[in-house]
Amino acid sequence: MLRAGLLVLTLVIAACAEISPPLADPPPSSTNPTLSTSPSTSIPPTTGCEGGVEDYVDAGPIAIVGQTSSDAAQISSLTVFDVGVCERFEVALVTEGGAPATSAPRTTAEIFPDSGLVRLRFSGGVASTAVTESLIESTLVRQAYVVRGLDGLMFVDLHLSASVGARAIELRNPARVAVELRPGGEPVQVGASLGANVVVTDPARRTVEYPILVRGYSRTFEATVMARLSADGSAIDEYFTTAADWTQTWGEFVLEIPSGPGGDLSLLVGEESAEDGTIRGVTLELSAG
Repeated sequence: MLRAGLLVLTLVIAACAEISPPLADPPPSSTNPTLSTSPSTSIPPTTGCEGGVEDYVDAGPIAIVGQTSSDAAQISSLTVFDVGVCERFEVALVTEGGAPATSAPRTTAEIFPDSGLVRLRFSGGVASTAVTESLIESTLVRQAYVVRGLDGLMFVDLHLSASVGARAIELRNPARVAVELRPGGEPVQVGASLGANVVVTDPARRTVEYPILVRGYSRTFEATVMARLSADGSAIDEYFTTAADWTQTWGEFVLEIPSGPGGDLSLLVGEESAEDGTIRGVTLELSAG
């Protein structure tokens, strides 16, 4: 039984929820990752968690859950519960009219130890959100973001505080997608860089090679994202791109730095104020080979 452990936002009543029966994964295609069938061996047994150790994945694809046909149109809340020593993170979904949805759409769950995050990517139909982020600061998760991808689809990122194994399930009546986290697994690396207006998920490791691919999401003015590369305290070059959103929620962006000097570098990603020229964003200290 879930013990009362609501940490953030709206309490989701899960006692009467019906967990959907296992669904057969769709055949592999260019849009669906191949799911791992080998269990993780680095997740220690723990008490109070649902499922067995073999159900939890610590790197790569976790599962594809949900229905090919769903009435879900909006993310309505983000909630976390304690489940023994584990944690369950739930994304609640509502219809276009705001009523609780009955089923979740096809949702791909993945875990990225290098970036220190678990991602839930929703298929078509879920096009808006009532919540954009949540400061969780639980034992296993520090922050959650709702993002509009460059393909127009929505995804939710859970930024981890510790190494975990994860499994994903669909809950119905009302519709939710849940990620259950248990301690242990592939060690979390340096992870993403989180700022007030920008989050950089890649490069996750601080040793890089050109071209440098910079990925993340932002809420910068008019969705304009700037990346400034510096060496020895002097700016070398600036690069610009446009994120997928900034008014309704966080917007995904990708930009490439094709070449530059080797050695120690600073990469500032964010925006420059039109009023006084100050920079708001995050700075990554890199070493280029």
